[in-house]
Amino acid sequence: MDSKLTEFANEWISIAEDDLRWAQASFEDEFFSRVCFVCQQVAEKVLKGFLYGNNIQQKTHSLLRLMDLCAKVEPSFVELKNDLAILDPYYIQTRYPDIGDIDRFDKKELAEEALVSAGNIFSFVKKQI
Repeated sequence: MDSKLTEFANEWISIAEDDLRWAQASFEDEFFSRVCFVCQQVAEKVLKGFLYGNNIQQKTHSLLRLMDLCAKVEPSFVELKNDLAILDPYYIQTRYPDIGDIDRFDKKELAEEALVSAGNIFSFVKKQI
C-alpha cells in the first residue's frame, strides 16, 4: 500500500475503533438498539478503511457489498460474511421509526451479538492493513 493511502486507511480504522468503544459504553448504559447501529458503523468504517488503503472508493452502506469489494483484493474477507450479515440491517432499521421497528432491536441479546460481530470484523480487518 502507498504510504498516504495507508495513513488514510489508518484514520478510518482509528475512527472505527473509537466507535467500537462507544458501542461498548452504550451497551453498559443499556442503549441496545443504538449499540446495534454503532456496530454496523464500526464494520462499515473498517471495511472502507481497507478499501481506501487499496485505492478503492465505494459509496454504499451495504456491508456485504463492501465485503465483496474487499474480497477482490483479499479473498479471505468472505470469512466475515456471517458477522456482516448480522450487522447489515442495522444501518437504517435501528434509527428511523418510520422505516423500521426500533423497539425490536432494543434487546440485550442483539446488542451482545452485534458487539461480538463488530469486534471480529474490526480485528480481522486491522490485521489486513
